[in-house]
Amino acid sequence: MSKRDHFNQLLQNGKFAALAIDQGTSLKDIVKESKGASFTTADYFLFKKQIILNLGIDASSVLFDYDTYLSDPCFRSFETSKIIAYEDDAYNIDNKSRITLLPKILDHNDEILNDFSAIKFFMYFNPDSDPIINNKKFKVIKHVGQICKNLDIPYLFEPLLYYDEGTVIDYQSYLLKDENYDHTIISKIKESDHILVSIPPIKGSDIVIKLFSKFISNSKAKWITYLSATSVYGNHDGSWVNENSIMKPTSKIGIERLKAEKSWLSLKKKYNLPVQVFRLSGIYSNKNNILVRLNLGTAKLVNKQNHYFSRIHVEDIGNILFK
Repeated sequence: MSKRDHFNQLLQNGKFAALAIDQGTSLKDIVKESKGASFTTADYFLFKKQIILNLGIDASSVLFDYDTYLSDPCFRSFETSKIIAYEDDAYNIDNKSRITLLPKILDHNDEILNDFSAIKFFMYFNPDSDPIINNKKFKVIKHVGQICKNLDIPYLFEPLLYYDEGTVIDYQSYLLKDENYDHTIISKIKESDHILVSIPPIKGSDIVIKLFSKFISNSKAKWITYLSATSVYGNHDGSWVNENSIMKPTSKIGIERLKAEKSWLSLKKKYNLPVQVFRLSGIYSNKNNILVRLNLGTAKLVNKQNHYFSRIHVEDIGNILFK
């Protein structure tokens, strides 16, 4: 069977609607708290079985952990397409190395793997972590990939970017206020192979273009990114917008953002620079979001028919730029 056919098996009416249940510790603790002193491991697996049999039948695919799948023979005759999470309980991962452990009781040669349409595997990863640790992770990732290749089934790999407290990144700050700036910035621009500009327009113009364009045009940069905003699109009366939509900003900041975009793209064309523009929507984070504002009583409620908001998490921005 081709890989395309395997993937089609995971779909239902052209859509992927999977059922995934927590693998271990946290769910088990909840069931244990509910059952009290009479709790046994069988109660935990029975709870998961009832969820799978009642909800999984309407899904295009069900994600099993190996313990659950082996806990009841009925799952082998389950007709819904099945995916196996080829990993140990996430709660057993060493917090220092963050290397995902492989299943303890399921060998990669076990014929039971033939029951599955795909294998799912996750790994925490930080490119700045100790190279020795990252190389170990690469070996495990490739090992699971080879299992998928041998079985001729899709490999659903889930990389999880995380903050590694063991990494040491040297950040330096330089003065840049209006037209007053630390001239060390010039030498840093000349040395940099990546330049990320997140400063909004100041007094109607892009201050980075104004002060440093001649240095950027002669830099060694292989990646120059300007972070703009979706305010450049303006009002489209509820219609969806994308990169090819007409830009007709109405707000002051939207007009200035569009002007800054054009300045960067003009610089790109003039000097054949690797400039790209990312238009960001409303940014939120764990510390700055609507739930926090509701709690503080500072949230602004908007009740407007067919009015949509576009939001992006700060970590998603980092992940996109990193790619």
